Amino acid sequence: MALVARLTDEYSLSQYFLYIDSLTSWFDSSFLELNVQKTKEICFEESRARDASLVRPIKIKGETVEKVETFKYLGTVLDSKLCFSSHVDSVCKKANQRLYLLRKLRSFDVCQEILETVYRSLIESILTFNIIAWFGNLSVKDRTRLTRVVKLAGKIIGCQQRQLSDLHHLFVKRKAKKIWLDPNHPLHDQFELLPSKRRLRAPLARRNLYKRSFIPSAISILNSKL
Repeated sequence: MALVARLTDEYSLSQYFLYIDSLTSWFDSSFLELNVQKTKEICFEESRARDASLVRPIKIKGETVEKVETFKYLGTVLDSKLCFSSHVDSVCKKANQRLYLLRKLRSFDVCQEILETVYRSLIESILTFNIIAWFGNLSVKDRTRLTRVVKLAGKIIGCQQRQLSDLHHLFVKRKAKKIWLDPNHPLHDQFELLPSKRRLRAPLARRNLYKRSFIPSAISILNSKL
């Protein structure tokens, strides 16, 4: 379970603590025990924009909740700056371990078709898991690290494999189309047609962190295809 809040002033901060108290009461009334030692708090914000008055420790039943810089949630490692370098570290480590299996199969003269199947099942699936959420915010260094894994796998298999940038573009486009065609999706209202009915309205994005996120990227990709 995750509780997400956008803190901009004292009122939003008070509402944040109110929801935490409500959640704690719900656990008690449902005969559930909340393990405070396993509960973590992470703040997504730039250090230059941090308001010290909004950074206060959370206490649940007298215990202080630990504040962390990175946290793994639903298979993706989140960091406080949303640069996803820690996630790339985890992904590269897993992928390099599985490249050993690919080399072993190649030494047994396994055919190229089977090698590609193994790569897409065991390695590419790791590299592309939840890629629409994090790939756009990667630095050039982290993208290079992932590209190196794909190129190495291609050398072992004997043919070039699909680039992660192309897969990211494909997955974002596919997901955006599903959201656009589903009026019940929570993000459906973000995909609004202009009066001309020929393009989607692009959201205002002043910060690069937001420009490279899913919604602006998806709308840009769809507009290029419309």
